Amino acid sequence: MNDFLKQRAEKDLAELKKLIENHFAQRKQDEEVLNELVQKMESRKELRQRQIEDRNQREKERAQRERDDRNKREETEAKKKLEEEEKKKDALAAMSMNYGGYLAKRQEQARNKRGGAEKEKKKKILADRRKPLNIDHMDNDKLQAKAKELHDWLTELISSKVDIEHEMAFNNYHLKTNRKRYNDARDAKAKSGPRKR
Repeated sequence: MNDFLKQRAEKDLAELKKLIENHFAQRKQDEEVLNELVQKMESRKELRQRQIEDRNQREKERAQRERDDRNKREETEAKKKLEEEEKKKDALAAMSMNYGGYLAKRQEQARNKRGGAEKEKKKKILADRRKPLNIDHMDNDKLQAKAKELHDWLTELISSKVDIEHEMAFNNYHLKTNRKRYNDARDAKAKSGPRKR
């Protein structure tokens, strides 16, 4: 019986040793696989980081190229515009040297003929009436005073407009009345016939 128990214990011990060895072998294998996975993840992470950096660098370079191209285009357009303006100025200067006095005289005559002098006069009057509105530097009290001044001025202008419209209506009424009287008198004279001498 003792031999049987001894053999059984040895057998169990051998199986236990085998299980332990298998366990450690499996564990070692799992650790190797795990290390391999960790290394792969690290390498992928590094690769992804490099790709992101490369993409960011390419984006920066592309944006810089676009800025440079845009600046070059703007400079070229500005130069072209400047050259065209210079050409126009030269052409106008040449024309004015040849025809300046004559053209100015003709334009003045045409303006006077079309009532240009009246237009110029109106423009000048309007320019005098239009006051520049400098309110950037004003504080609240000054702004209120300026608003009151503008309101008073607007009221005065509206009042003048109403007076002028009333005067025009009055003049139109008298004009129509006098025109009617004249027409009636002319018709009456025509009906009575020529006066005998």
